[in-house]
Amino acid sequence: MAFGGFQLFTDIGQYVDTAKMAASSITSDSAIGGFATDLFYGVLAEDGGVPSFIRRVLKNHGFIVDTVTKERLVFQYNVAARESGGADYATHQVLARSVPQFHYKGGQERVLELPLVFTMQERARNDIRRSVRFLQSLAYPDYSSGGELDVAPHPVVVVQGRLYSQDRWLVRDFNVQWGDAMDPVSQIPSEVQVNLTLVEIRSRAKTYNEVIRL
Repeated sequence: MAFGGFQLFTDIGQYVDTAKMAASSITSDSAIGGFATDLFYGVLAEDGGVPSFIRRVLKNHGFIVDTVTKERLVFQYNVAARESGGADYATHQVLARSVPQFHYKGGQERVLELPLVFTMQERARNDIRRSVRFLQSLAYPDYSSGGELDVAPHPVVVVQGRLYSQDRWLVRDFNVQWGDAMDPVSQIPSEVQVNLTLVEIRSRAKTYNEVIRL
């Protein structure tokens, strides 16, 4: 299944390479036509003409991209996200010393909380159901036909301007708040909020210099 009609990435490693992303192009199902992926990151377009029109459209949306299937789900752009992290220290009391010594043990997990709200766009409200099920599926692994674990839960990329363009995340928790105005037959509401909790994953440690230059 494809959410929204156009594909963001062409190979498995491209989602973390903004230089490649800026150089590649995609095509939408709408009348906009083709446009460069760097516009997803808030790059200023030329004044007037089609590029400015495209920018006005894209600035209102963010994306969650499944890095395994390349599917992506659109959400409202300016999400009030919350981010947390930090460092862990071992505390050592020193005899007759008024302040204990602190020894760095390691970093805490970096956590991103996203409250995503979806309002029905289809009369049957199947878009609401698809959005919720897609986000829920990101917390589950794939199994082989024999019932053996095949692929762990898929890492995701959160595209909201340039805030998280270099980061990969795992969905750790989801919380669904079904809205009002339920359909009398399907019981699908006209609006739903999905609160996602994501944790950052990396293949190597992150350094002070790497963080401060972002």
